[in-house]
Amino acid sequence: MIEEQEAVRGRLFTIQDVMQSTIRAWLQDRSLTVTHNLAVFGGCGLVLSIITGLFGINVDGIPGAENTPYAFGLFAGLLFFLGIVLIAVGLIYLGLKKPVDEEQVEVRKLELDELVKMFQHEAETHAQVHKPVSRHNLPPTAGDKFSEDADYVLIH
Repeated sequence: MIEEQEAVRGRLFTIQDVMQSTIRAWLQDRSLTVTHNLAVFGGCGLVLSIITGLFGINVDGIPGAENTPYAFGLFAGLLFFLGIVLIAVGLIYLGLKKPVDEEQVEVRKLELDELVKMFQHEAETHAQVHKPVSRHNLPPTAGDKFSEDADYVLIH
C-alpha cells in the first residue's frame, strides 16, 4: 500500500519535472531566437563600423574625392546602401527565426495537465484500496479470522 503511494508520488514528481523542463526549454528557445536575430543585425553593424573606422570619415584622403563637395554625402549613402545589402544577405542566409508559437505551448501544457490528473486519480484510487472492514459485513467463516480490536486479517 505504502509502496504504491510512493510509486504514484514518484510519478507525480516526474510529471512536475517534465512540466518544469518544458517551460524552461520554451524560455530558452525564445532567448536563443532573440539572440540569433540580434546577432544578424549586430554582425552587419560591425562590418559598417570597421569600414567607417578605417576611413575615419576623412574623405579628403579617398582617391577621387579631392575638391569634391559631395564626397561625404556619397560615402554616407554608400555605407547606408552597404548596410541594407548586408542586412538583406544576412536575413537570406541566416534568416530570422520564428519564436515558438503560444498555441504549441498551451497544447503541451494541457497534455501535461491531463497526465497529472490521470496520476492524481490513480493515486486517489490506490488510497481507497485500504478500507476498514468490519466483522459484521463478512461471511461467518471469514469473520472468524478477525479479532475484535485488530486492524489486520490473519491468513493461515
